[in-house]
Amino acid sequence: VAVTMLLRTTTAFHHHLIRRRSARLVSAFSSHPHQSFFTASFPNSDFCDRSIGRTTSQRLIFGKDRISSSRLYSSSKSTSMLTLITPDKVTLEIKDPVDKIALSQVQSILSEIRPNNSPSIDPSALLTVAKRLGDVPADHEGTYTISKEECKAAFEALGETERNALVNIHNRVKVFAEAQRASVQDVEVDIPGGKAGHTVSPCKAAGCYAPGGRYPLPSSVIMTAVTARAAGCEKVILSSPRPAPITMAAAHIANVDIFLCV
Repeated sequence: VAVTMLLRTTTAFHHHLIRRRSARLVSAFSSHPHQSFFTASFPNSDFCDRSIGRTTSQRLIFGKDRISSSRLYSSSKSTSMLTLITPDKVTLEIKDPVDKIALSQVQSILSEIRPNNSPSIDPSALLTVAKRLGDVPADHEGTYTISKEECKAAFEALGETERNALVNIHNRVKVFAEAQRASVQDVEVDIPGGKAGHTVSPCKAAGCYAPGGRYPLPSSVIMTAVTARAAGCEKVILSSPRPAPITMAAAHIANVDIFLCV
C-alpha cells in the first residue's frame, strides 16, 4: 500500500511540474511574432503510464494563433523535435504505373512487328524480334507456333509420375474454376422506374503466359488456360518462350488452341 501511494504521489507531482512548465511556456510564447510553428518537449518530465505500460512524454506545439498539446509515446527517455513544413512545400506525388523505359521498348517492338500501325502482325518480323530477344534459337527455322501434335507427343513422352501430376493438377483447378464461375450469376431486380442488374460474359479470347527457359512453370499454363476455359472463353492462346517439354505437355492437358513460343 505504501509503495502504491508513493507511486501515485510521484506521478501526481510530475503532472504538477509539467503543468507549471507548460503554463510558463504558454505565457512566454503566446505572443510570439513568428508565423511558423515550433515545438517544445520535456524529456526530463517523462513519467510511467501504468495503464499502457509505456513511457510517455508531454509535448507542446506553439503557433501565432494556436497553442495545443499532445502526448507522444516513445520507447526512450528523449524525444526528438518534429520537423514541420509549410503547406506550400507539400507536394502530391503521382507515379506512372508503367515504367517509361519499358513503355518505350514495347512501343518500339510493336512498331517493328506491326508496321504503319497495321492491325495484323508481320510473322517474319515477329520471328526476327523473337530471335533477337532470345525467345527462340538464332538458328530456328520455320514458324513461331507449336502444334497440338507436338504438345501431345511431349505429354506422352513424360514419365508416369509427371503425367499423373499434370492430370491431377488439371482436375483440381478445373473443379474449382467451374465452381467459382457458377457462383457468379446474372442479376436483375425491379427498382422504381425500371430494372437494375448485371450480366457476366466471358472474353472471346484469352491470352496466357507461362515462363519458359531453365525454370519452366507448367502450373502457370494450367492455372491460366483452364480457368479461361471455365470462364467460357472461345479461344485460349498460350505464349511461352523456349518452352520445355513439361510446358508443352501442360498445354496439351489444358487444351490450348494456339501455342506461341515467343
